[in-house]
Amino acid sequence: METGAKIILVDDSQQDLRIHASTLEQHGYRVATADSAERAMLHAESEAPDLFLIASDMEDVDGHDLCGRLKEDPRFVNTPVIFITRSSSAREIDRAFAAGGVDYIRKPCHLSEFLARVRTHIRLFRLLREVEGLREAAADSCEQGFKKRFTGNRIASAAGRFQSVDLPLGRRNHQSAVR
Repeated sequence: METGAKIILVDDSQQDLRIHASTLEQHGYRVATADSAERAMLHAESEAPDLFLIASDMEDVDGHDLCGRLKEDPRFVNTPVIFITRSSSAREIDRAFAAGGVDYIRKPCHLSEFLARVRTHIRLFRLLREVEGLREAAADSCEQGFKKRFTGNRIASAAGRFQSVDLPLGRRNHQSAVR
């Protein structure tokens, strides 16, 4: 369970908003509901969510357009969007993925399927953030180590050693050039 995860749920059906929000909250998720694209954007700007659940078949706003707007914002480019739709047409599914969605759920859906898809995409999103953080930390560590090791004249000296070797720097040649 990805408890405490923030989900923004967007649907123009008040009944669907209540049902989905209640279900998610009962399973430990924090849910912000929006019945328009503008409200969804306000919620997202106040606190970045771990997941967007967007109805694709709203009357006043196209869920695919909202997803496109979210994906243009660097803060939400990696935030997963799951579309909720009544349609099972290949065209609708293609539009969902083309807009930047990672999954779709057909209405009506089974509770276990709904929760499994939400849990899976939140878990993947959090793991992606963790991996990116580790990658950035490793890059920073390497950069600091390089700066610490090669400062001032040491850089010129090291560069000179590499320039004095005429052979391609394979593993063996690289090791002798560094010495």
